[in-house]
Amino acid sequence: MLKASESPACCEASSSRFRKRPPALSCAAWKSISTRHYFGLLDRWLSEPWTFDRRQRRPPRDPGQRPALADLHHLLHNSCFSALETVGLDPYFGVYHTRRYGRASLAVDLMEEFRPVIADAVVLELLNRRMLSPVNFETDENGAMVVDHEGWRQVARSWSRRLDTVARPPGIQRSISYQKILEYRARRLQRTITDGIPYEPFLIK
Repeated sequence: MLKASESPACCEASSSRFRKRPPALSCAAWKSISTRHYFGLLDRWLSEPWTFDRRQRRPPRDPGQRPALADLHHLLHNSCFSALETVGLDPYFGVYHTRRYGRASLAVDLMEEFRPVIADAVVLELLNRRMLSPVNFETDENGAMVVDHEGWRQVARSWSRRLDTVARPPGIQRSISYQKILEYRARRLQRTITDGIPYEPFLIK
């Protein structure tokens, strides 16, 4: 796996274009830059025969990481949605992601910092350890590539193991499972919204 020092240098070359723009636009622009380079690195983290040339919007049309990512991001979204409801926050009223009909924008906000360490980590495990193979993907009636039934059983097992994996989030002195971390971070977000307490990003070493 690549080290952080091997990642592309994208900030300096692009920063001057956004420094004088409104803060909201700058934030969106920086996210676009980081997303592009992150998915470029994701391709380098994958073992053959898998590749990830670019991020593809739904529905995915090729086998491998894209349908697996879509499934895992859906599971993560549902977990974040439940965590927000547990602490009394409206999952549809977003902070970074604006309100859009039918989109749980606050759940999307919360899941952003957990995509790499939960959902994407599971995808890398499934593909690099050959727990999924090309035969585990099929085309549905809409022409989208999806994980088949047997593949889904493997996805569910890996997802459950990842949620049981422990880590220590900022502000707490002991390690807890990612399942509990989601609720803990939802509570921190609730305190940020209601009490103005600064929200520290979730980081792992």
